[in-house]
Amino acid sequence: MPKILLVDDSKSIRFYLGNLLREAGYQVLEAADGRDGLACLAHDPVDLVITDLSMPNQDGISMISELKETGAQVPVIGISGRASNYLALAEHLGASKVFTKPLDYEQLLAAVKELSQESKP
Repeated sequence: MPKILLVDDSKSIRFYLGNLLREAGYQVLEAADGRDGLACLAHDPVDLVITDLSMPNQDGISMISELKETGAQVPVIGISGRASNYLALAEHLGASKVFTKPLDYEQLLAAVKELSQESKP
C-alpha cells in the first residue's frame, strides 16, 4: 500500500483529502506545515508528498526546495489557492505536478496513482 505524506495547514483539508486518499487505498501521514513534513520524512519514508504551497512556519515552496537539495527522489504534488506564480515556482523547484484549489479530486487521484506507482523501483 503506497504511503503518502499530506502537508497542509488547514485541518479541514487534511481531514477531507486524508479520508479521500485512505478510501482510495493509500496509507496517509499528515503534517501541518513544511517543517513538520520534513521531520516526518526524516523518520518515515513515503512514496509521494502532497503539499500546500502557502503555509505558516515553513511553506511548501521551501519544503520542496529542501527535499530536492537533499537529493530525495520522492515525487511531490503541490497544491495552492494562491496565484499561479506559486504553482510555476513549485514546478521549477521540482514538483512533479501542481493543482489549484479548489481541487478537482478525480484529477488529483489520477496523479496520485500515477506518481505513487512511478516511485516504486
